[in-house]
Amino acid sequence: MVEFIRYSATALMSYQGTWKTDKQKFVGAEYTLGKRTLGPVESDGSGTVSGSFRAPSGFGDAHMVGLVDAKGDVVAAGSVTLTPLATLRDKTEPQGQFFHIHVDGLGVGPYTSDYDVLYDNHLLGDVTAVSTGGVANFTVRAEGAVGKHTIQLISGSVEGQPYLNLAQSPFSFRSNYSFTVNVTKGHPVTVSDPLPRPKPSVGQHLTASIGSGTVGQSFTLTGFGLAPYHSYQLVWDTMAGSRVYGQGYGAEQVPLGEVSTDAFGQFTKKVQVPNELGGPPHNIQLMDGTKVAGSTTFRIMPSVVYVPKTVVAGQPFTIKMLGVGWTDYDNIYTVAYDNSAIGYVCGFNSHGYVKIQLRASETPGIQYVDLYPSIYKGQQKMPSLYGLPLLTYDKDHPGDWLPAFHVVIHVVAKPAVVSGKSSANKA
Repeated sequence: MVEFIRYSATALMSYQGTWKTDKQKFVGAEYTLGKRTLGPVESDGSGTVSGSFRAPSGFGDAHMVGLVDAKGDVVAAGSVTLTPLATLRDKTEPQGQFFHIHVDGLGVGPYTSDYDVLYDNHLLGDVTAVSTGGVANFTVRAEGAVGKHTIQLISGSVEGQPYLNLAQSPFSFRSNYSFTVNVTKGHPVTVSDPLPRPKPSVGQHLTASIGSGTVGQSFTLTGFGLAPYHSYQLVWDTMAGSRVYGQGYGAEQVPLGEVSTDAFGQFTKKVQVPNELGGPPHNIQLMDGTKVAGSTTFRIMPSVVYVPKTVVAGQPFTIKMLGVGWTDYDNIYTVAYDNSAIGYVCGFNSHGYVKIQLRASETPGIQYVDLYPSIYKGQQKMPSLYGLPLLTYDKDHPGDWLPAFHVVIHVVAKPAVVSGKSSANKA
């Protein structure tokens, strides 16, 4: 009698990823192993099993695959290597709009878990997919002159730079990608990511409505369940100091004023968001002398508050931000000028207020400044993601979500210099 045995074809090594942080410090990418069922197969009369399966979406690199019997025992095993696939949604976009790129199959190793992105041979930033299961979606702004431009995805930013001889490396199975795109005439304007709809922050005897916002916004603090006809002090917890200066940094409190409850032990107070650090939510405490009678939280979101209308070619100009954070993973914004990463700014020492000091290029016309979230420093050594725009910030960034800002600068020609000769009157 011929016996047909049913098995489950199983990916014995599948991954789940997350960004690990330790309070204000960035630790790095962390992966856990799991199993994933691909589907059922049956052996034939000779004990041979054959079947075909579509490679699942998710992390790339080498995966162990095998056959699992009804008892859950692995009876056969092998391996398969999945390589990334990158696709471009639309090849043509007007100036100031965005090219959308999808990558499936980013890996989990230090040499395979990111791509560097180049625009016209200028390094723009990094692409990761740690917390998004190996799948990355990101945009590149259509910048520069009307016509053809090139977007490249280059493997391996081990030292924060693209690795340019991939074919000679042990990871030559990976693919680099190059897309020729077409930029058409457009009318670019300054845009930023919309902030999430704020929700109330309900704490102990104290609620903030709204629970997040930008510097200068108003919100309402409501106290409840407190002693009637009693006075309390409101204080705002923050941080002050610097990571690069010898005195270090520490916690600090800012008074928000006095409140008094009514006969029901309640109060309301309208508060303006302080010109303070962003980052993790700030504690707001209701103090009764030295005793904490209530508390809630409020998160300051970063904002761009000043962009010059016009700039003279070759001259300096300043962009101003408020609400920049203080942890390893939110205290800097990285700056790209015409899709070329040129540096970063830090807001910790200046309480979240940042003046980005730039110089306009010499060519009159539209120029672009893009401000991206990034990571300042951390324990992770490879790949090095520090100080470069993280283009997948929207879905794959440690800590709380942060917006990007896409600024347009109108650069005008230098005033003409009129020269001439003058002759003095002879006596």
